[in-house]
Amino acid sequence: MAKVVNNFIKGRMNKDLDDRLIPIGEYRNALNAQVSKSEGENVGALENVLGNNLVGSFQFVTAVSLIDAGTNYVADTYNTFYDPLVRNGGNGTGLTVRYNPGTIVPVSVQTTGFGYEVGDRLVLDGGDGNAIIEVTALTNMRSIGFYCDELNNKIYVFLTDNTQSTTYDENANNVIAVYDTINDIVSLLVSGSFLNFSQLFPITGVNLLENLLFFTDNYNQPRRINVDTAFSDPLFYNNEDLISVAKYNPYETIELFKLSSNLTASSPALAKYETTMYDVVSKFYPHGGSGNLLVAANIGDTVIRLDRETIIGQINSGGGADNYAPGYGATVAVLDNVTQQMTPLVDGAGNQIVVDEVDYYDGTVPGGAGCDVTLSAALVGGISTDELIVFNYNEYYVANYNGDLDFLKEKFVRFAYRFKFEDGEYSIFSPFTQTCFIPQQDGYFIYRVIRDRIGPGSIPTTTNNAVPQDKTDEEDAYRSTVVEFMENKVNKIILRIPLPYISTELANKLQIESVDILYKESDGLNVNVIETVTIDTIVNSSATAEFDAYGLSNSLLEVTNITGTIKPGQMVSGAGITNAPVVVAVVGFTVEISAPVAGLVPGTQLSFGDPNYFEYEYQAKKPYKVLPESELTRTYDKVPVRALSQEVISNRIVYGNFQTKHTPPERLDYSVGISDKSYFSLGVGQIEVVNGPYPAGTTVIDVDSSTAILPITQNSTVTGSGIDTDTLLVEYNTSANTITLDKQTVGVVNTGDILTFASQTSIANTTSIVEYPNSSLKQNRTYQIGVTLSDKFGRTSSVVLADKEASVLFQGEEFKGSSVFSTYISTLEPANDWPGNSLKMLFNTVIGPEAANPGTLWPGLYNGDTTSGDYNPLGWYSFKVVVKQTEQEYYNVYLPGIMAGYPNEPDKELGKTSHFVLINDNINKVPRDLNEVGPLQTQFRSSVRLFGRVENNCNFQVDNWNQQFYPIGETPIVSTIGTERDLFDNAREVGYIGSAEFYNVRSNPLIARLSTPSQEIGCPSSVVTCEVADLYGSNPNPTPIPGSACSNVGVVVALGNDNYAIGLDPTTITPNQGLTAIDNLRAVIFSGQTVTANNGIAQPCIVQAVDADSSIATCPGAVPPIQYYVTVYHPNGRPALDTSPTPSLLQFSPTPKYRGNNPPSATASFANEIFAMPQLAVMETEPVESLLDIFWETSTTGLIEDLNTAILNDTAGNVTIDGFVTTPFTEAIGNDSFISTNFQLVDTLGNPITYVATNPPLLELVSVIDGNGDDKSNKFQTGVLTPVSGTTFFNVKTAPAGVDPEAGQFAFVGNDPAPRTFAFTFNINYAGSGQAPVALQITKNGVVLGNEPPLAARPFPSGTIASPDLWIPGYSDNNFVILGAVNGSAKLSEQADGMSWELNVLDSSNNNYGPTGFEITGSGVGTGSNLFTINTGTVGTISECSISFTANDLVPLLDANGAVVLTFIARATDDGGEFIQDQFVYKFDFNACRTWTITYPTGPATTYEVLTYECAGAYNVCGPQIRNLTSPGGLSSQENFCSKANCQPPTFTATGNPGGGASISPADNSTNPCLPIP
Repeated sequence: MAKVVNNFIKGRMNKDLDDRLIPIGEYRNALNAQVSKSEGENVGALENVLGNNLVGSFQFVTAVSLIDAGTNYVADTYNTFYDPLVRNGGNGTGLTVRYNPGTIVPVSVQTTGFGYEVGDRLVLDGGDGNAIIEVTALTNMRSIGFYCDELNNKIYVFLTDNTQSTTYDENANNVIAVYDTINDIVSLLVSGSFLNFSQLFPITGVNLLENLLFFTDNYNQPRRINVDTAFSDPLFYNNEDLISVAKYNPYETIELFKLSSNLTASSPALAKYETTMYDVVSKFYPHGGSGNLLVAANIGDTVIRLDRETIIGQINSGGGADNYAPGYGATVAVLDNVTQQMTPLVDGAGNQIVVDEVDYYDGTVPGGAGCDVTLSAALVGGISTDELIVFNYNEYYVANYNGDLDFLKEKFVRFAYRFKFEDGEYSIFSPFTQTCFIPQQDGYFIYRVIRDRIGPGSIPTTTNNAVPQDKTDEEDAYRSTVVEFMENKVNKIILRIPLPYISTELANKLQIESVDILYKESDGLNVNVIETVTIDTIVNSSATAEFDAYGLSNSLLEVTNITGTIKPGQMVSGAGITNAPVVVAVVGFTVEISAPVAGLVPGTQLSFGDPNYFEYEYQAKKPYKVLPESELTRTYDKVPVRALSQEVISNRIVYGNFQTKHTPPERLDYSVGISDKSYFSLGVGQIEVVNGPYPAGTTVIDVDSSTAILPITQNSTVTGSGIDTDTLLVEYNTSANTITLDKQTVGVVNTGDILTFASQTSIANTTSIVEYPNSSLKQNRTYQIGVTLSDKFGRTSSVVLADKEASVLFQGEEFKGSSVFSTYISTLEPANDWPGNSLKMLFNTVIGPEAANPGTLWPGLYNGDTTSGDYNPLGWYSFKVVVKQTEQEYYNVYLPGIMAGYPNEPDKELGKTSHFVLINDNINKVPRDLNEVGPLQTQFRSSVRLFGRVENNCNFQVDNWNQQFYPIGETPIVSTIGTERDLFDNAREVGYIGSAEFYNVRSNPLIARLSTPSQEIGCPSSVVTCEVADLYGSNPNPTPIPGSACSNVGVVVALGNDNYAIGLDPTTITPNQGLTAIDNLRAVIFSGQTVTANNGIAQPCIVQAVDADSSIATCPGAVPPIQYYVTVYHPNGRPALDTSPTPSLLQFSPTPKYRGNNPPSATASFANEIFAMPQLAVMETEPVESLLDIFWETSTTGLIEDLNTAILNDTAGNVTIDGFVTTPFTEAIGNDSFISTNFQLVDTLGNPITYVATNPPLLELVSVIDGNGDDKSNKFQTGVLTPVSGTTFFNVKTAPAGVDPEAGQFAFVGNDPAPRTFAFTFNINYAGSGQAPVALQITKNGVVLGNEPPLAARPFPSGTIASPDLWIPGYSDNNFVILGAVNGSAKLSEQADGMSWELNVLDSSNNNYGPTGFEITGSGVGTGSNLFTINTGTVGTISECSISFTANDLVPLLDANGAVVLTFIARATDDGGEFIQDQFVYKFDFNACRTWTITYPTGPATTYEVLTYECAGAYNVCGPQIRNLTSPGGLSSQENFCSKANCQPPTFTATGNPGGGASISPADNSTNPCLPIP
């Protein structure tokens, strides 16, 4: 049967035409059909349309409840979650929860899971397995996007219940799920609030590229997931780092320093660090040497003899004759000839042995030619002649080193790294290191004293006399115009790569698969890969473990829970680990370490190696591949911040309608300075405690600031004996020498204890002085310093500059805006100790604000906490410092000296013109201008500007040939260049010879004339001159001719055809060294010099020798004169002398220079002592100005969070309350009174803060808390503080009187300091330049109420030794004296509180009769005998002390006159130790006569008869006496009379009181003693 095939390729239904007329490709009618769009043979075929089918709803868990708490569910902190959950019901998957340790309450949802139903119960993993939770709430979410994978029959769905549009909802439920249409299964791929989906921003672009699902919503950044990974583990994607298309940006630079394993630190916190750039090939350092023993050395030897034939280099001693050799006392090591192991020589105590003295011997000494080296200590082991002795040995030497020894020698290289992720993606490059270059000899020109090998037949030398061969790098430099040792000595570099997470977490946190280590040369554009390190290698490079127990010793540690790999050589760290031990061996779970460690607690976490770093040992090998050009320009990630559209084109993801960058800040508030490199610091400081001990509960501790090792910064973590964990430093007061802690101490802190302070961030660490020891900032350059900001994924801002250019001073250094000029260092810098300069940045205010602003596209600051409402994964995350410096290429011109002025005319234009020789490459560095020259032109102009850096020294000392030159004023410029003869031989003299001070002048070199308008550079021309003198009679050769007359034969004597002697006058020699005549001549005239004269000398004329002769015996009657002369010759055999005209003044050149301070003596070996000019001078050409406006990255990077923390901490430490001295705050203070001196707020630069807005206010006193934690704010006037009297100064007042009249009053009462120790907390709203106010809180802890001395409340007795107060019998002995005192408080209700009394009662022999148990401190008097007692108490507001005694108890003390004088010392002491003390004297007179008073009644005169006792006689004898006393009559009156006080009181006789109207009573005490009435 025929087959009919219709293709409906037009895809159009047509009901308008008759069936017979419907065109091919169209159709009449169809239901549930579609036209196939396939590109296959069935294109245009009519197919059934698939219908819709409900597969279920997407519901997710939003709440759970705890049914059974179970046991042993332990976590570190709340928010720790355990998974998976063991399901007991339902069909769900992927739910995880978080809970509180121990109680497991509360339990909340961590990830929502999928497929659960309300009522499902699940068993919670993490404990004993019997805790049960129940699903209590689900939510229905809305789809915001989907993708149909037709190839795999899957539908990917994006769901959320979040309806927010501008803020992050930490409680939102967001899900990516997949529906398998074949198996009808819904699976959870990703869930979590971090997805930050919103129903207001649907997914606008989604594509599946292989197994990577890319999606964008124009709300978040473009993202992607690996669907295979997500399907196998729905919990894998749990943060933005894992789903972002843009990958993590490795913002940190490789570190090139580490803790030294060769040095023992005095403190682990302040351990020694070293650069990781090493020379491991050289056996010894530049001033070192080596040699084999001539004779084997034995134990106990202090002198070893080296074979001279084997000595290489030099041996520097600490004494002997080698005083001119630098580096005294070379260290000594032995290199084993078999193992090639370098072993330092140490004494019995383990101290390094050094060289004390070096003695050389020739072959005539028994034992052969040798060199005796005296050591600083005896050998503890023998040394064979096969072993190599190494002096100033290189402790990093590696025998048979595997690296390429020469690969880095002529290279300036830098290193970086990048991450490769599991999906084959790469991160951008990390910042590159600075140049890894340390020059040979560490960059120093070295004057070497090299010992010649002396063998048989050589000239013998004496003990302690070196035979030096003088060779200087300076001479090599000016001869070749090249510094030969300016080559890289580094051949091994340990690259310490910082890891964003500890090594064991890298794969999970960031999906890192490997790390490429990148290499770049300074003169190349290529970036090379030297190694690709797998993640397994990184994980196994270090380890963490828990300490379990000690083995057989404290050097054997048993560990458990090992993560990573423990290997020998790893440094061990952890709580309680000191002195940085390293792993020696590992057997199972037992780790042997290099030094014992005591006191480790089981469970202590230990690190082996550093899991925060991966150390790669670069052995100077060649890279193995070059990165393609497309990857070189990827300096930052260009993945959009957000994109509206997305599509796949040619297997590439393409975005459209996107935002490329975040909006950077317009300016930042920072300043830049230039100064010496800072000392090495990782933010750890120390200080010593004084004036201890301090008991537990202390917050303020005295310290010795002279022992401080900085930095000690506010909010740094404090550790030390007695210090609680997590204690922070509140204040380091350098004026008061105190520190204030935010927590009370938990133990005793003693005098001498060391407290350590560790910064909470590394942002202010200063490492360059160790990390890059030879790097320095170029001088005479302008630098513009900027900052770039990046988010976590590498999107980088443009360069942000400072917002001001004003100059400020901070800690003695000047800081300016973003541009700063690096001047030449001044003469104040000690050149030999100068560490180099560095740029420094002072950030004045934080980078902010923190919150994002969608309107301005300001991204805010990074916040990676998904549980926080401020979560912001796209905020600014890191920063990098960049520098623009357009003065680029320049040359150093190494010159053979510079002559100031003109040759032969030293004073001509001196200070305005200088000259120097141009040879070799200097001719190109300082070129002639040959653009317009004539055919006969011999002098050429030049316009090269030169800056002097080193000038030849003008004194005669070879160890000081030159000196640093410090340019000032106008820049010198080369004005003329010509040959020596063209410049100076204007007369074209026949036989002209130029100034021998010019290097190699005979070759007629080019000479540059330098205009020096501002300062002189170089040395004026200097030649040796001496006047000629007559020679007498004899032939000075030197034997005189017998019979010669003592007559003048002229100044010249011919010694041959070309050999002459010329007489010299030694008194005219210049320069004159102040020696003997012959030594003066020999000091400056020597063989080989050129001799010129004002006339009579043919050229060339060369010095042969200088001598003296006094052996003339034929001068009748005269003392033979000493004849001084110089013998000269002409090398070409023609006469050197024209006898007419006769020369009168000779010149000798070049001028000699000497090693030491003095020229050689007559007995010295001149040939080995004299060094001639020229000397090295160095000038620097003006740099080429680059027209490229480029900022170059630096290695200074960090997290913005750390930077802001450091700024705020430093702000809190430096934006401070200045002048808050609470001396007035004592108990005497009243209501509404100032408690301190006036204070003000100052910023980081010490300037008063001028922020004057009232909302928020500048300064608020928030609270005052005492030491018990009780709020005492009501005792002070809290709230907004206003300046005093319209100034910028503030003060704090006590509360005013109100309902409580003592509201602002205090009393120093009790022994507990806590109630009177206060913490004042202030809020400061500080605004930097252009910034919103930043709220700071400063707490002034340790404000202690001051004590005041007590006051007398009752007058004390006034008796003295000269005039004592009187007590006589009859006076009361109970409370006979009552004293009163109050404390110094203004608080009336507590004035009597806290008072105690003491009393001494002393006789003339200092016997104490005071109260038993009382003794006044420091009185030197023993405890009293209790003859006198005291009673104390409070009467009203007064503390009283009553003194009592029993009269009869004093009888034993009485003298012959019946009296005793006693001194009372009374002291009232308050609780603060202040006291009031007084002394008074009483005379206890038992023989005194007492005054009595008789009172007469009104009436007529009457006689009264009174029985009294005679005052005379002994005190204990009572003689009765009748007295008749007659009243005057009239009105009532009184009369006094006497009676012995120690007897009965006087009385009337039986008839002595007629009418009974009279009476007798004691008279006023002031009338005593009574004078007896006759």
